[in-house]
Amino acid sequence: VVYKDGTGERAKVLEGGETATLLVSVDNMGKGKAVHLRATVAVPPAIMSGEQVVIGDLNPGEHRTVGIRLTGMSSLGAGSEQVTIVFEESRGFPPPPHPVYILTDRQKRPKPVFAGLELFDGTVSNQSGNGDRRPQAGEQVEIKGVLKNEGDGTIRDAEMAVEAITRGVTVVSGTLPIPLLPPLAGRQFTVTLAFPSSSNLPTPRQERVRLVLRTGPDTVMATEEMRYTVEAQPSAEIVMVSPASSGSAIAFIGFVQMGDVKTALDRTTIKMLNNAVKENLKQFGVDLNVPDLPDLMDKVGVNIRDCSEAACTADIAGAMGLERGMYATIEASGADRAVVWLHLVNQRDGTITHEVYREATLSSLRQTAAIQQLGRELATEMVKKMSGG
Repeated sequence: VVYKDGTGERAKVLEGGETATLLVSVDNMGKGKAVHLRATVAVPPAIMSGEQVVIGDLNPGEHRTVGIRLTGMSSLGAGSEQVTIVFEESRGFPPPPHPVYILTDRQKRPKPVFAGLELFDGTVSNQSGNGDRRPQAGEQVEIKGVLKNEGDGTIRDAEMAVEAITRGVTVVSGTLPIPLLPPLAGRQFTVTLAFPSSSNLPTPRQERVRLVLRTGPDTVMATEEMRYTVEAQPSAEIVMVSPASSGSAIAFIGFVQMGDVKTALDRTTIKMLNNAVKENLKQFGVDLNVPDLPDLMDKVGVNIRDCSEAACTADIAGAMGLERGMYATIEASGADRAVVWLHLVNQRDGTITHEVYREATLSSLRQTAAIQQLGRELATEMVKKMSGG
């Protein structure tokens, strides 16, 4: 008789809540045929056995193995329990009862816990917000956290999901399969939520979502409710650049160098980036002049391939009769990451006097809201630098 419920050392131990198989091997060592041989298992209260198992007819010298299912009840404790295999045979010649001692242990219970929940609303990944870590109407945010198993049992074949409870929040993505999570292990997760801006959804408002871990349609292992106060988008803090700090008008050249990310961004995206930076600078009171580059470079003989971005910007500003020029660049910083720079150049010597930057993902640079936010942040930082902040 062999008891087995899996592999490894624990395969020899029946735990509460576990179903296993008792393998029973029978040999007919006599000279007569065993007819319609059956087997059942007499078990203690903390163990439940399956129905009677039919072994069948067994000729002399014949061997056969059958399996009998055993289930440890929740009351099963650590130690050992005796089960007895009882046989019946139609001609009245059954094998004698066979006692078996099985190692047992109490039921191991997993304890799933959602921990370390944080909200991010910048301009990277699937985020589209202002980066203040507070949800506002019109933003798309990511919630990052860890699903921990703080119990001594294993979580198996589960699925984690996020569900909207109130109508003013939309789940963009939030399903994660958890095939196996051993005791004391953890699994990081990210879910994406959107908070729509609508006249039918007032601000501030309370929105609620729920994290759920299930092992089946109707079996919930853990839940965690999250509540967020959704505010209106903050009004832009317009700090107008004073005449003393702004000086004369600035030649705005726009994006002149995109390096390795050029193939990843189309003309429409570059145009949107240009406009986002330009319009936000104008909103802060910066006087920008946008040159007709092809015509101007032809008139003054400037070839952007023959000079650095800063030097060419200085030459173009000089040709326009302006003391300063501004240009932007994008540099790749990873497989899907980029650094967007904004540079202010002195026309007299071609030196960069002020520059600011923001990091973003290439995927976010294809989203209108993220582009507008990026332009606002770059313009705000440049205005601070120009104002001596």
